[in-house]
Amino acid sequence: MNTQKLIEKCISKDPAAERELYYAYAKRIYGLCRRYTKDDHQAKDYMQESFQKIFLNLHKFDEEKASFETWISKITVNTVLADFNKKKVPLLFDEYNSVYGQSARDKLGDIVAYGISKEELIAAIRRLPEEYQMVLNLSVFENWTHEAIANRMNIEVSSSRSKLTRAKQLLKKKLIYKLPKLYGKLA
Repeated sequence: MNTQKLIEKCISKDPAAERELYYAYAKRIYGLCRRYTKDDHQAKDYMQESFQKIFLNLHKFDEEKASFETWISKITVNTVLADFNKKKVPLLFDEYNSVYGQSARDKLGDIVAYGISKEELIAAIRRLPEEYQMVLNLSVFENWTHEAIANRMNIEVSSSRSKLTRAKQLLKKKLIYKLPKLYGKLA
């Protein structure tokens, strides 16, 4: 069933369609939530809260403004950010995107090719201070500007820039022993 028909059935409260939509996007939403927390239980809570907001607001989705995946991703990121601003929870960015414009998945593939597993990369990023994780995630993976990050995190634009620079430096130090060939690409 195509996504638009599935959404229409969900809006009319069809339980089978709601289940289908949930299972079609649960892995994506969970993965997105995992980037923002060190705790699997917290990621599941974020996922659950995100799906509640998604189902509650399905009638507002407009396919002319954004794809469904973009729309649900935005809801998820905003759910996590709202909690971060409320509680200052630890955050996680689990895929690396170089400053040279490659997508995070492409760069992750390069890192894995050099002997870094996704688990090792996640472990290295989890050891970054929480605000560095947040800025790295929003800037590199979500493509937010430093102005938007600063506004949302209630910090100065210069702080956002310096936190991103420091996060990359720390990540490089944590991974450099595994990445002799990749060292220049991360600089």
